[in-house]
Amino acid sequence: MTDTSFLDNVLFEVINLKDTSPRQLIKLDISPDRDGANSAALSNAISDMLTSTFCLVILLVNFALGDPELLGSRVITQPIGKSSPPMYFLYNVGSPQGTLRSSGGKVGFVIANGACKLTDGTVIGSPCFRDNAKSQVTLYDVGLFYEIILVSRTVIYTVFFVPFCDFAKYQRGRILIKYSWPLSRFRKNKTTVYVEFGLREDALPLSAQIIYDSQIVCLWKNGNLAISNFDNCSWETNYSEGCKIFRGHFHRLRNIEFSSIALETGNELLAVSVDWTREVSGNAVLVV
Repeated sequence: MTDTSFLDNVLFEVINLKDTSPRQLIKLDISPDRDGANSAALSNAISDMLTSTFCLVILLVNFALGDPELLGSRVITQPIGKSSPPMYFLYNVGSPQGTLRSSGGKVGFVIANGACKLTDGTVIGSPCFRDNAKSQVTLYDVGLFYEIILVSRTVIYTVFFVPFCDFAKYQRGRILIKYSWPLSRFRKNKTTVYVEFGLREDALPLSAQIIYDSQIVCLWKNGNLAISNFDNCSWETNYSEGCKIFRGHFHRLRNIEFSSIALETGNELLAVSVDWTREVSGNAVLVV
């Protein structure tokens, strides 16, 4: 069964696909209570919106510590324009190497002089910065790219651009993002996190690896399991959707504060970020 604890307290954005008018903000307190009334109200509100061609996406979170920054992997649902809010990424050993994927293929990018630049010097966004512990990435036009990949010695981040949260229309490649979404998890006072990965059936025979905090925990070569350092390195077949699904509970390692769990196959990569130090607050915002 899927772990839905990350939905206890979250900040949602709901986008009306048919309406381009200014969005209205509706604040809804979903702090857990004894009679479950708030949870029922949230469930009913979401159900009503989904029947009206709304797309429900987890956009931001308010942390208990009051830090507004969303750190880690994510799905960007806006179709065009400057990325907002800014994207932040943590790393504790070594600066990350950045790659952008677009219709023209993959290209490297760097952060220099307050801007994000392609390796040929073309400026693609600002403000951007990096220091010994964190990077900020801002793009001028999210509609130009499919994915951002940031890899350091200890963590991996991926950002996917999926307009209007329409995975069926904009999903590219063999890794199915929707099974792993949301790509950032917040597990303060928890010792495990549940993660799923999905692969199209045509990705087989399988050559892939799952990486947890820079360590390979499962490795498949030509359909055969070559490395198994995990409780269950196996894939389940979802015949109705024509895909394979990996399901796993990952335990926190060595009091690590920030982790990444990644699936790599061929030239594709998807990473889930896990923040073991923070949790979301009791307020949610619905944007309609």
